[in-house]
Amino acid sequence: MYGQPPPMLSTYEKGTTRNEEVERGLMARDKVVAKVKNELEKAHGRMKKYYDQDRRDVLEQIGEVAYKLELPSTSRLHLVFHVTVLKKRVGNSSLISSDLPAFDTEGNLLIRPITALRYRNWKKRCGMTKL
Repeated sequence: MYGQPPPMLSTYEKGTTRNEEVERGLMARDKVVAKVKNELEKAHGRMKKYYDQDRRDVLEQIGEVAYKLELPSTSRLHLVFHVTVLKKRVGNSSLISSDLPAFDTEGNLLIRPITALRYRNWKKRCGMTKL
């Protein structure tokens, strides 16, 4: 995905190890990898859908600084845009994180807060409690 081949990760064939704990771990890993691949494909499809939804094709370049875009017939905008109103692509597409998120044994995403952004004191009958 994202223009780069995925790292090679071989699947486990059941019964190729004598250690039951290793076998369970490798089978759980394969389930997590399959779930991650499925979720990545769904996310890719969603991103493509939203990208293509707002994308407009350039019909022609008018001079050096203006473009005529293909807009819906219901649009009340002028079809010719100056380059200053078009959005520039920002970022480097080659920087892709290869770190996978952490999952538990059931394949659920492990989410842990890095830090508390704010807290407040809650008054109870038995005293103050920090939340």
